[in-house]
Order: sequence, then C-alpha cells, then structure tokens
Amino acid sequence: MVPETARQVRCRFVRCSLTGIENTRHQDFTVFCLPGADLVVRYQCRAEPVPGFYCMAQAMSYSAVPLFGVLSPLRRRMYVSAPNPMILKEVSVSRHLYIANRNYSSWSMRPWVLMHALDIPFNEIMVPFVHGDRQPQFDAFSPTGKVPCLVDGEVTVWDSLAICEYLAEGTPGVWPEAPTARAFARCAAAEMHSGFPALRNECSMNCSLTIDMGTPGDALEQDLKRLESLWCEGLDRFGGPWLAGEAFTAADAFYAPVAVRLKGYQLHLGEQAMAYAARLLEHPSVAVWIAEGIAEPDREMSHENDCIRDRCVVEDARIASPLT
Repeated sequence: MVPETARQVRCRFVRCSLTGIENTRHQDFTVFCLPGADLVVRYQCRAEPVPGFYCMAQAMSYSAVPLFGVLSPLRRRMYVSAPNPMILKEVSVSRHLYIANRNYSSWSMRPWVLMHALDIPFNEIMVPFVHGDRQPQFDAFSPTGKVPCLVDGEVTVWDSLAICEYLAEGTPGVWPEAPTARAFARCAAAEMHSGFPALRNECSMNCSLTIDMGTPGDALEQDLKRLESLWCEGLDRFGGPWLAGEAFTAADAFYAPVAVRLKGYQLHLGEQAMAYAARLLEHPSVAVWIAEGIAEPDREMSHENDCIRDRCVVEDARIASPLT
C-alpha cells in the first residue's frame, strides 16, 4: 500500500546495527501520506530490507505515528505501508512555531528544544533574520515583531516563557511534577529569561563559531558565578542529571543556549557545572538544533559581527579549516 499523496519533509535518519546506533544524519525524504493528512511523522523499517541493521527515519518537530516501511537505497523516498494492527493515521497539527535562524536565535531555540524533546506536535516555520535590528518580516505573525511565536488555532503566544506555560497547561513534563522541584525550575527559567545581561550582551549565540574572547570582564564574571551557583544548587538538591531532577524540562531547555555560549566563547565554570553543560549539548534535541544551525546556508552579517567584534575567531564549524 502506497498512499497517493507525497510531500517533502526534513527527517532524522538513524542507521542502527544489532549492537547500537552507528551513525546519524539529516536528510530530505519524500514521505507518502494519506490524502488529506497533514503529515505522516514517524516511520521505521525492520531488518528485512538490509540484513544486519534496521533504520529509523523520524520527521522532526511533529508527533509520533508508528509506521512500517522500506527505504529505497536509490531514491530518497520512504514507501510506507501499515500492517495490522497499525494503521495509517491522519495527523492534524494546529500549532505553528515561528522561529528565526537556528544559528543565532537563542530565544527560538528554547521552546523548539522543549517541544522536540517532549514530542509535542508542532509545525515549524522558520523566518530568517534580515540585516539590522528591526525585523519587519516578523510583524506578520508576532504582535511584538519578535520570535519565537506560537500560533495554536486562534491562540497566539509571543514569548518564550509564556509558550512553555501555555504548553504546560495541556502537556505533562514541561515542568517537574514535584512542587519543590517545579518551583525551582520555574524560578531558574524565569531568571534566565530576565537575567544574565552581560552573558547575553557580550556573548551573542552562534552555533558555528569558536571565539577567543580573552579574560571575562567583571560583569560577565559575575554572571558566570551566578550561573554556576544556580546550576550546582539544582543538581545537588534534586540529584540530577538535569537541573530539577531526572527529567529534561523547560528549565533545561532555557539553559541550552547558555551551554552553546559557554562552548563557543570558551568560558569555564566548575567541574559539576561544565559536566551539566556537556549533557545539555549532547541531548538529542539540542544536538539536532546545533547541527542544523551549522548547516544553514545563510549568514546574517549583523549577527556575525556582533559575535566576532574585535575578538579572535578560533574556528568556524561551517568551513573545513579555522579562519585566519
């Protein structure tokens, strides 16, 4: 059975052997969908196509619908069938998350990573930055002319923290279940939302660049001390590995761009805090965002210049060798 309609979708393709995952890459597939379906969003093929491994292709940013299929080695096309008891399902995705460039937009990263990590269905709409501070293209969907912005039917939510709270009303796992941990997680996310001005102003996010910024100034050093104190408090009180306990929550999503900044600007905290930053960078949803940010073809020079300023660029992950 091959449904008649087809559309392009960006997918995560994972090749697995019997002993584990061998490699992961992103690839464009043509996905066959039921007529009228918004998108078939998850499909996998077992070991029959190629002995010794199975592969899973997961459409990013959408909810999970388990399906079986065979990936053609000659074409980027997944032919989907649905043996009983599984059936093809129509998927209606009413949530639209507007974001800007992954490489630069730390505020877009926060709700995207959370929704991706929790398998919350959404349709991503990426609207690139243009040169300059004013971004008039965002006015078409955002009351503030900023990103991120979540449009869910007739509801528009135009702030990253408000998006998390809106999602928490109908989705478990956005915040910790235990009241004490939940209160801490909310405070930690709110502090990131409104605090750490030196870190934000002096270290604009760039997923691709490694920059030698020298010795941090006093204001940045104070932000780094507070950051380490906050992270270590959460890890010690709730036992890790995440900021408020065993589960990845909105608090962790809010600090994922900070981990990108620590790595990119070669900033150092204590051992416990740096280990947490490394876990953030290794989280699958965070890693997907970073990899796709590096892969973006466009460079917006006002953001690039704000990152570099008069500092030394040690490496640019978008090119094969360090900048000189």
